Amino acid sequence: MLSLLNDSTHSSPPYLWIQVKQLELECIIGIHEHERHTPQKLVVDLALAVNPTDWLKSGQQGLLSSSINYVVVVDQISQLICAAQFRLLESIFSLLAHLYLSPSCQVNTQAQPQALRLSLHKCHALSPTSKPSPLLSLEISQQAWQQLQDSPLKPSADQDTQALQHSLSQRSGCTVNIKPILILPEVQIYQLDSEMPLNLALNSQESLVPLSDSTPSQLSPFKAIYLCRT
Repeated sequence: MLSLLNDSTHSSPPYLWIQVKQLELECIIGIHEHERHTPQKLVVDLALAVNPTDWLKSGQQGLLSSSINYVVVVDQISQLICAAQFRLLESIFSLLAHLYLSPSCQVNTQAQPQALRLSLHKCHALSPTSKPSPLLSLEISQQAWQQLQDSPLKPSADQDTQALQHSLSQRSGCTVNIKPILILPEVQIYQLDSEMPLNLALNSQESLVPLSDSTPSQLSPFKAIYLCRT
């Protein structure tokens, strides 16, 4: 379900929230051995805030170029989450916040999202049927995200990270590669969290595409993230 929400919790004029609810995906998520081999059901609720100037312009002109294309957003998060392997729900939070709120990582959403709301349900984490699924929720503005990225608490790549990336690069199977030129300088820590090795060949959904012979717009609808095969 998609809904447009006028949010009174922000200063006037309010943001318009474009919300995608109950998006059901399957992915590798978890720290336990049995979770590293079998995909689990994950339910995603995501909302992106649009600046009032942008959505008013879009409504007046009848053009999507000043708003957010929710079809593209659903495609982005579906392909990314399903193709990657995550250990923690927090890794998905950090990756999607970086994807939509970092100026260095603009993707094809038309308008610049001003804030992100994200809830993740790991449906079978406690029990297949008898217990409610864990729910993690996050709301963060673009300004707050930038302040977090600039803080001294921001982690950096170390020898352990590099060793993990090297071992992952030797592993066969489908992974996800973040194009470093579009995600700087945080690319290494997100590759660690989501098991995304560097320097792999990029490909579209259909066929292998050499990096030197391609541009982001040729590869996929979402520019910064591409499927790749080791």
